[in-house]
Amino acid sequence: MTCIPPVEGSTHSDLGISAWSWIHKEGFANLTYRSLLHNQKDLLVSPEQVRMIDNQSVDYARRRIRNDAAVSLAQVDVRALLTNPPSVLPPIETVLQQSATAQIHARVECVNAI
Repeated sequence: MTCIPPVEGSTHSDLGISAWSWIHKEGFANLTYRSLLHNQKDLLVSPEQVRMIDNQSVDYARRRIRNDAAVSLAQVDVRALLTNPPSVLPPIETVLQQSATAQIHARVECVNAI
């Protein structure tokens, strides 16, 4: 789940893939945390700040896993409702709203993390 799309046409030089694919796979907040830790000497990050960044990174990773799981479970529920012959619209609408809410929550968590 991404929160901020990259500049069109930019690439990740090490892998030769589009930045959009890279950020979508890794997550913008995760890349930001890793970049801060990787460049800590150049950025003059103190040991206490390193611990804070590392803790925030771990907390974000946990939240991201939970949010991704919530989205996946909602999608499974939608598929299950759609494949059952006596599908009724209100339960499908409810599950679709839960899926959308889970996706929005995941994106807000990403923005809050950075």
